[in-house]
Amino acid sequence: IRSWCFLLCLLSSLWRCPVARTEERSCAKSGEEDLLRVVWLVNPKRPETVENDWLSRAVLHRVPHRVYVDPTMTLFFNNSLIVFSADEAEWVHTIRVFLQGFCERGLRFSVFHLSDESYAADPLRTLYNCSHVALRNYYHDVYARQPNLMFIPLGYTNGAFRSSPSSLLLSADQRQYTWSFLGQFLNKPSREDMRAAMLSVENRKYFTHTTTKWGRYDTRALGPTQMNAILADSIFCPSPRGWWNKDSFRWAEALEHGCIPIIEDDTVVSGPRCDQPYVCSHNEPHYFRRMLGQSFPFPVVRVWAEAPALIRPLLADPARLNALQSRCVSWWHDYVRLMGERVERKLLG
Repeated sequence: IRSWCFLLCLLSSLWRCPVARTEERSCAKSGEEDLLRVVWLVNPKRPETVENDWLSRAVLHRVPHRVYVDPTMTLFFNNSLIVFSADEAEWVHTIRVFLQGFCERGLRFSVFHLSDESYAADPLRTLYNCSHVALRNYYHDVYARQPNLMFIPLGYTNGAFRSSPSSLLLSADQRQYTWSFLGQFLNKPSREDMRAAMLSVENRKYFTHTTTKWGRYDTRALGPTQMNAILADSIFCPSPRGWWNKDSFRWAEALEHGCIPIIEDDTVVSGPRCDQPYVCSHNEPHYFRRMLGQSFPFPVVRVWAEAPALIRPLLADPARLNALQSRCVSWWHDYVRLMGERVERKLLG
């Protein structure tokens, strides 16, 4: 009960809107009838959400909208964006039934499918076609074939954004830590290799904080303020793949604080072309270049043994290091801006 109350109060306070129940106008003021209705669906087994700041500050920052929390799935608004995290079979089925209700009523709606790292919610893909716009995390060629779909990076978790101007960021050559990593190592596909490679960089100070569960589910995890301070004082942030997918919150959180991410992205696909994302997601080649485009400036490694040879010359040349940091900060600023403009055109078009 406390988790429910905390979530509802948090979301209501963030957007200054009482929790909506059954009436479309329960939170609407005069002149706001045309606002996009952003409706969060809450999984009772996992009520916590970590993407609120990313949606409000980056993805939807150009779109006039009002937020609702719909724990009972009773809100069928026209011109709505349904936001949900779905990667469990029972919850996927529940969402599928709810979204079919919009199709049957002939309502204009869009979806934002969060999470789904292993593409386990693939049954929802057919309903993307019924929606006006489908936004989702985690790139895959199969989903890219749908004309109304737009991929959105995981972004940063709640509290991980930077509130100060980029001009106040500490330059890379003045930062205390050569690299930092906060997260899990155990049973992750490549993280021990990453740690061994980064530790081979001689005579350098680093910071690691090991957890045993993901993010906020681990009581040992650092809070946003502590994490932000570490990133703002680190030159590099190695960003290895997660349990299943190459993507993570880590690289975006690093960029927010002027820290240069190093991402892992193998370039060779193994096996034949696959039309079942859940089966072949780990074979997706050039993931980040397909997700972000060709122009991002931060370093990429196929295997972590390549990382020391990439960063040693930069550490030996402060001017070159600071220039790379500046390009990364500028690229991220432009990427978030252009992403917001594109989302605005799609949702309001």
